Amino acid sequence: MSTEIDFPRGGSTKLQSSLQTDLKKANKEKRGVKRNSSNIQNPSKNPNGPVDNDNEEYATAFRQNMSVELLAQNMRGLAFVKFIGDIEVILECVDGIRLVLPADKISRIFNNQMSTTKANLNNIFHKGQALAFTVVNEKSGNKPNSNCIVSICPYEINNYLIPSSLLQNTVLNGIVSSIEEKGAIIDLGFSSSSVKGFVQAEHLPPYLQLDKLFIGQVALFSVRERPNKETRVIKLTGFVGLDVLDGSDDFDQKQLMPGTIIQVTPEKNVLNGLFASIKNGQKVYIRKVHLPPRLRLDSPQVLKPFRACVVCVQPNSSVLVLNAHPDIIALSKLEKRLLPENIKVGSSNTGIVYYIDKMQNLYFNLVEDDDGSQNLITAKCLRINIENFEDDKYKIGSEHKFRIIGYSPMERLLNVSMKKSDMKQTVFSIENVVPCAVLNGTIKSVRDTGIIVEFGDGFTGFVCAMHVLDKPVDKWQSRFKKGQKLRCRVLFIDSASNRIMLTSKPSLVKKPGNEKFITTFDKNLEGAVSTGVIIKHLEGGSLLIAFFNRITGIMRLTELVGLSEAATKIGCCIKVRVQSVDPKRSQMILEQPIHAIGIGVNKQKKTLTTNSQKITTNTKLAKPFRIYNAEVIGPWPYGGTSSATTAELLIPGGSVGRLHVSELNNLDEYGEGSCPMQQFLERNSGKMINIKVLSVSKRKAFPVKGKRLLEERRKSDRIVECTARCDKLQESRRKLSILNYRSVFKPGNVVAVFIVSKSSNTTNNVFAEINPDFSAIISRENIKINSKLDHQNSEINVDDLFDNGELRFGKVIGVNKTNRGRIVVLELVDASNCDLDEESTKNLSNDVIMSEYDNDSTDESDDNTINEECDDDDEPLEEEENEIGEGSGSAQEFEQILLTNPNSISHWISYIQFMARKSTSKKNYILGKEVVERALQTIAFESDNDLSKIWRSYLYLEVLLGNEKSLKECFKRACAATEPLKTHKYLIDLLKKQPNAEGREMEIRGYFESLIKKSNEIEPWFAFAKHLLQQNDSNQILQLLRRAIQCTEKRKHLQLIKGFARLEAQYGDVERSKTMQELIKNYKEVGKQIDIQSLERALGVRIEQN
Repeated sequence: MSTEIDFPRGGSTKLQSSLQTDLKKANKEKRGVKRNSSNIQNPSKNPNGPVDNDNEEYATAFRQNMSVELLAQNMRGLAFVKFIGDIEVILECVDGIRLVLPADKISRIFNNQMSTTKANLNNIFHKGQALAFTVVNEKSGNKPNSNCIVSICPYEINNYLIPSSLLQNTVLNGIVSSIEEKGAIIDLGFSSSSVKGFVQAEHLPPYLQLDKLFIGQVALFSVRERPNKETRVIKLTGFVGLDVLDGSDDFDQKQLMPGTIIQVTPEKNVLNGLFASIKNGQKVYIRKVHLPPRLRLDSPQVLKPFRACVVCVQPNSSVLVLNAHPDIIALSKLEKRLLPENIKVGSSNTGIVYYIDKMQNLYFNLVEDDDGSQNLITAKCLRINIENFEDDKYKIGSEHKFRIIGYSPMERLLNVSMKKSDMKQTVFSIENVVPCAVLNGTIKSVRDTGIIVEFGDGFTGFVCAMHVLDKPVDKWQSRFKKGQKLRCRVLFIDSASNRIMLTSKPSLVKKPGNEKFITTFDKNLEGAVSTGVIIKHLEGGSLLIAFFNRITGIMRLTELVGLSEAATKIGCCIKVRVQSVDPKRSQMILEQPIHAIGIGVNKQKKTLTTNSQKITTNTKLAKPFRIYNAEVIGPWPYGGTSSATTAELLIPGGSVGRLHVSELNNLDEYGEGSCPMQQFLERNSGKMINIKVLSVSKRKAFPVKGKRLLEERRKSDRIVECTARCDKLQESRRKLSILNYRSVFKPGNVVAVFIVSKSSNTTNNVFAEINPDFSAIISRENIKINSKLDHQNSEINVDDLFDNGELRFGKVIGVNKTNRGRIVVLELVDASNCDLDEESTKNLSNDVIMSEYDNDSTDESDDNTINEECDDDDEPLEEEENEIGEGSGSAQEFEQILLTNPNSISHWISYIQFMARKSTSKKNYILGKEVVERALQTIAFESDNDLSKIWRSYLYLEVLLGNEKSLKECFKRACAATEPLKTHKYLIDLLKKQPNAEGREMEIRGYFESLIKKSNEIEPWFAFAKHLLQQNDSNQILQLLRRAIQCTEKRKHLQLIKGFARLEAQYGDVERSKTMQELIKNYKEVGKQIDIQSLERALGVRIEQN
């Protein structure tokens, strides 16, 4: 149990008069100032709080926050050991600044003993240990990511000190030069004197006991008795921080060494700290974060002298930084700098808000332990780490849960985050990292050698160039930029440099399915399938393949039969099977996995036939329009369509099914730039799925090799065209015109395409597939969205721009139906900036179909436009409602489907919609609610989008069959589980489309009011205004405008009124719209802000406040 040092308090006439004078000035300055409507506690606007003005008396006090740029040479400071490597030690000083201590900068004696000593850096340093340092090499301006190089050698830190000038309780570094029976002789680094120090065994802290000391080791010591000119041995102690510097005589700043405890007298309280004086009359400034936690908000009451520790000082300058935190003053106690067991970086904790600064950063006191002990550690959450900041939710005294992403030992301050992404991730320090762990980070910098990725507070990892992409690309740097989100997996931890090596290869980062991660030489891995990276071509043609945790294996030349030259390049991913493992010799032999071979492999002049290539006899063809439970075999090997976009299915009876990527269900699970078929096969290879047969046809468009291969394997000349789309599975009408592949494309349509690479491609075109019947051509000039590479460079192969099977979107330019095939000419576009046509977007992502609240607000500089999507009809809602279709079915059929596929989002939604549409009876309503609750408990949700779909179906059920009370309860739960703004919009649109929408008008407006309160943007105001105008409610529209002006920032008023004027022109009073536009024009000319009074004068009416 840690006990906080009791700081004496009392009265000081000089200090009290200073505070009273400053408070009077502060009160005077606040008169007449308009009261801030925000409930954020801002000390600068509190008339009873501290003031932030100072006079010339304190002009010489150093007030700046310490930064790397201020660390000049000869700067002395105090730092704590953060990380101990093999050749260097990482220190951390004030404000979380990281310093590098090389092994040759420890001490002269250690350098001489380095070749003979048995000690390593882990023996002579301890985490949390305090040491004085001096800067010997400043941070290089040409290397923004470099660190300051420091030294702890006493010959460099104490070189200007004279033994006779030392005061009692002066703290300084010393070198263990000799270990005696009763103590140790300490070299204090006096260059002009042979005076040494001596510390007795009983004066050494636990981590510096005699049996644990090494010659050349450096530690922090305190002078027990003041030496004189005749003193040859100075008495020292290792218990630093117990007593203050001898104040019987005046001293100058040169005698203030890092770690020395001095007594300070407070004189003046200011906004972020207080001014004080020390014995020699020097004025100092102590920041609020460096005060004890219990005094930070009560600093005006600190009236008596207290103790502080010197943490940064520079001789012959005004730089002097002090820290009065009790845990910092206790320098000899390592545990005071370390985090308790229940508080670790990466863990989740709960805190109570005790302060909110003007930047809306939150400060927390941690919830006390069960034993009632008080914790002196506090937490800070930056505004950028808070999503949807709400004044009512985040107020002083409120309790919140957060994730610890960093820790600053000098301030005893935790850096925390409340972002959803950070709350899901648990790894924010190297201590918690294990190979294969998935990390979500942000790109800090892109270099030729690789990418530096940042996680949390100063926690970084490195992705080498080989592990950036699945395929080696010359100009891979153009695909990444600083600030971009990146999902990685840990390759290994380099203990020598404290570096985390990562991979961002999609094949290694993705979920392995039935594959295993290889991290050790384990005999149990024999027969396991895994994905590795080719790192070297060995003599004789064998491949050296690397896995996680620096585990490597060898694939012999005889196992490479059937692999192309491009697939065996260094840096390529390859799927292998472990043939044998020898743990004692650390050897692993690899081979090709049998099920991964796309065609028959000739090995030792024999044909290898796998389970997926069994020849089927007595084939019974599948019937069109029937639903079957088919087995997913693997990529399509017979031609006609690419193996990267098509899967081979085996239907009961022996029929060969072809499933194209365009017929996959829930394409919204795959984002633009992903490879849907590849991911589908990894999840479902060898598994059974539900499909519907579209047609049975002969392989007319197949190449000759494909026809022969089909006959050899399946003894058949026909294939079955299949679909796995939920809407087609539930379609009751048996018409090929309804179920078949899309065949109508008009210029201007935006469709989903899947890039396919062709080995014979000698043109500058990119080839793609839309469906098995239609292919696409995109010329090099029409790849507008791709800013990765320079398109004017003719040496770049366009196939390198995309992965095989990659999902993209293109705008139709023309259609060419020839005898050789039906070809659509496209222009690639960015799907986020366009609307897909209705036929191609039934199952595509909501990221493509943009709703009005998903867009950012229009730029303030754009004087002629507002968010146009406020005027569009809400097509996504209709599409989502029509996903299920009007097909027949029964509860029993749905239950049977869900038994085989309990995680299918579409089947659960279909079941819920079926219960909602079946009847309006109370019994059916209760059964429908039970289905929804089962879905929420059963489904293992992989994305927020899937969870949002289930909650929207729940709302749909409540709107149709529930009452107002049950709808509100369901809506409240949905907002808590999903994104509130999107949920608000969905429910409002749903209510507006109901037949009884007029009778539910007040209910609709209530949800609009809730939406406005939840959002900080102006688009919800426009949506509400549009709704009121459509209801011909002219009085309410003016009251809404008044409220919008009062509730939004001044810089948005012009844009707000402009938007209302445009809506008036479209749906309301045209004359009122012209008046508003004229008002905007006049005020822009004079450069004034528009307020309520000017708007009332222009309109000629008084807008009553509701």
